[in-house]
Amino acid sequence: SGKEKIENRKTKLHGSFPKKSFLFGMDIAKDFIKKNNYAVIAEGQFDVAILWQEGIKSVVGVLGSSLTEHHINKLLRYCDLAIFLFDADSAGLKSLKKAIENITFDYDY
Repeated sequence: SGKEKIENRKTKLHGSFPKKSFLFGMDIAKDFIKKNNYAVIAEGQFDVAILWQEGIKSVVGVLGSSLTEHHINKLLRYCDLAIFLFDADSAGLKSLKKAIENITFDYDY
């Protein structure tokens, strides 16, 4: 199909994009996340830009509302607290529910 040809062409030109593990802004936020020991996880790039502009530097974004276990594991290398800031629509709530299900706690008692 035409759509399939376009998608294949994009992949050949740019390689496969690691959406399931990419966190927008992580390259500039990780030092702030380490220092503050928390991360704000926003739903998209625009949210990250606005929060950054308002002085919240420990912020990263997922693409759409596709938060995965890979994102969470990447963040847990830098901090102990995650603050989810997703839209209150069905996609955002679904992603938040999935994120909570993916979080596991490892206590050393």
